[in-house]
Amino acid sequence: VRMTAEVDSNEQGKLTLKDSSANDSVKLSSDSNKRGNMTIHDSTGVIRMTALVDSNEQGEFTLKDSSANESIKLASDSNKRGVVDIYDAAGASKIEMKADSNDEGVVSIKDSLGTLATKVQGHKSVISAAYSNIYSTGSVIVGGSGHIISGDYDAIAGGAKNQISGIGGDFNFIGGGSGIDIKEAKYSSSVGGEN
Repeated sequence: VRMTAEVDSNEQGKLTLKDSSANDSVKLSSDSNKRGNMTIHDSTGVIRMTALVDSNEQGEFTLKDSSANESIKLASDSNKRGVVDIYDAAGASKIEMKADSNDEGVVSIKDSLGTLATKVQGHKSVISAAYSNIYSTGSVIVGGSGHIISGDYDAIAGGAKNQISGIGGDFNFIGGGSGIDIKEAKYSSSVGGEN
């Protein structure tokens, strides 16, 4: 038998294609909630790709690696926004591309420890700067660790634990160093130093 068509115990239709060794190759079915499901199998019958409708009534497409771990997933979140996840060999998400709650595109990349290392959004970017955040617009952090920007149109180029903040903390630049803090200033610069 190379193909079966049947009605399962939940009164749902199921179509299965089998390879020359009688292993499942492609299976089309519905779950108990009448949602569609398709699986594609490798030569041993292990599932390598799924396409289904999830519990939020949204489509989901998943590719699996040779160990049957998720490798790439295309889905929608519960608010109908697209999400692409790319996983490492251990099954941890390392790259995520999505539309966030403001309907803005976001790409997040994690390092080998799972720490967010690079985050690019439509109006701000954190690149290769671990434990850093931007809470404003038009700003960038490139390199280093532990930086915070809460003013607009600011830049931190490196170092550690540097901060640009405060009301009107706009158009500022920190080139490096550690513990540099520009507060409530405009058009200010620090090329380095400590504390």
